Amino acid sequence: MKVRFGLQAKFFVMYLVFGLVISFGMYMIVQNSYVSVIYENYYENAIGIGKLAAGILDGDKVTEYATTLEEDEEYLQWKERLNNIKESMGTYYLYVMYPVTEDKVIYILEAEFTEEQRKKISASEGTLGEEVTSWNSFKAAKEVLQTGLPSQSIEVTTTVQVADVETLGSVYVPVFDSEQKVVAVIGVDVLMSDISAYIKNTTQWMVTSIVLFCLISFLIMLFIIRFSVVKPMKVLEKHAEEMENNIFGNQIAVRGSDEISEISRVFNRMNTSIGKHLKEVEVINNAYYKYVPSELFQMLGRNVVTDVKLEDYTDREMTVISYRISNFDEIAKQIDTKQIFRFINHILTQAVPIVTERKGIIEKFEESGFRAFYTESCEESLLSAIAVCDRMKNFYDTYSKEALEIVLLGFGISYGSVRLGIVGHDERMSVVSVAKYTIMADFLRSICRKYYASILITAEAAMKIDGFQEKYHSRFLGFVYNSYTRRVEKIYDVYDGDIESTKQAKNQTKQQFERGVELFCIRKFMEARTQFVSVLKQNHADAAAREYLYLCNQYYQMEEDSSVEIYIEKYE
Repeated sequence: MKVRFGLQAKFFVMYLVFGLVISFGMYMIVQNSYVSVIYENYYENAIGIGKLAAGILDGDKVTEYATTLEEDEEYLQWKERLNNIKESMGTYYLYVMYPVTEDKVIYILEAEFTEEQRKKISASEGTLGEEVTSWNSFKAAKEVLQTGLPSQSIEVTTTVQVADVETLGSVYVPVFDSEQKVVAVIGVDVLMSDISAYIKNTTQWMVTSIVLFCLISFLIMLFIIRFSVVKPMKVLEKHAEEMENNIFGNQIAVRGSDEISEISRVFNRMNTSIGKHLKEVEVINNAYYKYVPSELFQMLGRNVVTDVKLEDYTDREMTVISYRISNFDEIAKQIDTKQIFRFINHILTQAVPIVTERKGIIEKFEESGFRAFYTESCEESLLSAIAVCDRMKNFYDTYSKEALEIVLLGFGISYGSVRLGIVGHDERMSVVSVAKYTIMADFLRSICRKYYASILITAEAAMKIDGFQEKYHSRFLGFVYNSYTRRVEKIYDVYDGDIESTKQAKNQTKQQFERGVELFCIRKFMEARTQFVSVLKQNHADAAAREYLYLCNQYYQMEEDSSVEIYIEKYE
């Protein structure tokens, strides 16, 4: 029986040989050159950080602090600058040690720990006068004190922490007093895992080069077997392009019995099967995506609705925008019940295209409004809100005989982590969002009318917009307490979408209004009251100023009481 040595076997043997030879060569290069160079780079960088830190210290003052153990303003400045060096240079530990006796050494100061470090060691950084534990293990530091020269190499040590085991690379730099005597040492520690990661990245770069080499060799092999492979593959490519353009049903003429022929037969069957399947999926998706945007499924890692399963979820950093007609209930009372849906759809027809054109994803509709997500740009959410307000300016209801009041819009915008997931039953599912930021956006929307605003945005969302203060008309509205996060949220009233008279009035009183809010927040209620009275004299319609005036009238006798709440709303 004749055994066919097919293409798969040829490729396997060739690449097996290439892989073994190239892998061995890569191993030898890394072992003989890259590792030592990388260690040298890390050593020089750590020594540079130590010398930079030594440059801000005064050896005589270090001796004085070690004696008095009293912190003054200069000491605090040292610590702040040490913190800045650690943060900007990316070192792991940065500290100053002072020898009291031959066997006893104390900390002078140490850069602040990150939250991750605090969790690992369950302690805070060394403080002035705190004794250094395990001093005998600091061999390289002792040599620096004796010789007055920086460490000659990285000293590798392993420390056992509460939550983990750390392997550190340490170098030490001397600190001299005015008599050029070594009085202390600065320790600079880096994680050996960082060095390992650098080595890994270098290795990956080499592997990339090897892949390119393999690709070239693969092209050479294709050239050698072009007469037995290339022509059939071009036919397959042509039919694959037809499938890509949604053209199905054309069959490949198959001749022979080699691997390419077998692939062609399988391709023909796949062509027919995929064509039928895609038609079915297209019908289902086109109908379902009217109710749930396809972008939500893509965020969940599902290409089509049929792939969705219960408890699928994803966490994303995104902007949440909540929209509703603030005076919808009043308008609805004046409209015939048969026309309410027509009215709602007319309003949404104005707003929805603006949101989707700016890549907003509408999660759900609620009466006369909706909630939407923006995954790419926080600024697009604000621009959408302003555009909707502009389109709706001077819009009067036309569904009753008498003209109604102007439609008042309310937008709440927040930014943060949102969890999207699938809930329900196998026979009835829905996409829902669970996050404190969606709740916050809904809450801000609900209080827009109360505070004379069309658009309320959290400071966290505003910070995501470059040049927010310069590009948009806004005023600091105050603080809202969020019981879910147990913190106060800073809120801005963006009035670019307000009618022109309101916009001008807010511009004219912005400085007084914000000054009043600042005074209110520091519990100077009588002074704040004066500012809000002045605002109301210029603009009687400013409901936010009126609300603050009401609070000032209640609190002015309690200015010294630190328990008085300085936020204007509490969301529970």
